[in-house]
Amino acid sequence: MSGQRKRHRSNNVLPLTTTMMMDVISNAASKNTILTTAATSSSSKWKLTPLSILIRMMAYMDNGTLMIMCLVCKQVKDLIWHGTGMENKLVRIFECSPSSETKIQNSSLAAARRFAINMDRYCQDGTKHRILQGYQQLKVYNVGRLHVGSAMMMGTGEARELTQNVRLNGIITLNIIPSSLPRNTIYEHEEAWDLIYVLSCIVPNLRHLNLSTALITTDILENFSVRCPLLETIKWNDNTNYSFVANGNHLRLMNTLRELHLDNYNLWFNQYINEDANITDDNNDDDPNNNFDITELEAMSDMHNHPNIFLFHKLRNQPLEVVSIRNVQHGRGFSDNVMEIPQNVLLKFVRNAPVTLKRFRSNLSTANMQVLQSERPRIEFMN
Repeated sequence: MSGQRKRHRSNNVLPLTTTMMMDVISNAASKNTILTTAATSSSSKWKLTPLSILIRMMAYMDNGTLMIMCLVCKQVKDLIWHGTGMENKLVRIFECSPSSETKIQNSSLAAARRFAINMDRYCQDGTKHRILQGYQQLKVYNVGRLHVGSAMMMGTGEARELTQNVRLNGIITLNIIPSSLPRNTIYEHEEAWDLIYVLSCIVPNLRHLNLSTALITTDILENFSVRCPLLETIKWNDNTNYSFVANGNHLRLMNTLRELHLDNYNLWFNQYINEDANITDDNNDDDPNNNFDITELEAMSDMHNHPNIFLFHKLRNQPLEVVSIRNVQHGRGFSDNVMEIPQNVLLKFVRNAPVTLKRFRSNLSTANMQVLQSERPRIEFMN
């Protein structure tokens, strides 16, 4: 794995921005609005421009342009780097992507293991460790390209051991960027799961997680819930290979989650209900007949019985504000026989949702949205 700061040139933004900057310098000089003594060097010319104008100009720059502007001169770099007086702060991005060696099957070291070893070595270097702590966002590209023989897999115990001294405390956002390969040729490997597991072990202050299009099993969220106790946003749209457990079991340990986005997903409903089997979720809601013939889908659709069994009912999370499950379907395992989520499942969820819920996006019918709007006026309903 290789890491580097994002420095892509924005041809549509940078020339105009720098030209405007130089115009401001020229105008400032002609009007004698000089903060310090003029010098002949190019870096000294920036001192001719009032600080308030520089800050105002840079307020219109996106993050990529701010990074490029850090290369102009030290004064501008210091201003952007520290962000004093600026509304748009510089976001330092750490980018990772599989090296060409990871495309070779049965390589000597799996990518996840090699990444963990390299990060451990970096963190033992004082200078590199300090630099790593300055990043706020982590982007991982082309996870779907990882190929490795099963004999080379690393277990979760090994991952925790290799990363016990690795912490990127400044990272608050983790984005898994879709592969550039055509969708019909992408298939995720256990190696991709291992890599994301390693990442979950080194970002303790993570708040925003975007796994959209990452075609791995959803049990990875259990480790994020333990390792990242401040997690607020989960966005995992377009996972076409695996199902998300409808009762929210993988989210049961999360206490700070505010947003959950699972658009274009497939939900998995258990074939029976049995609250007593889960001690952490036994709310004295026993089925009077202990009837294992009642499926979870039937219980979640039942508006009169099983009041504590509803969509994501194991997510006992009060801060929850946004839920988006647009175009969500359900099926039995990996069967191609998928169907739309029954309207009663959506209705029952909203009626049992925490009082903090502000926005719900789904395939609710217009009539049902009107009914729920009268019951929960503080929720914004969207299709």
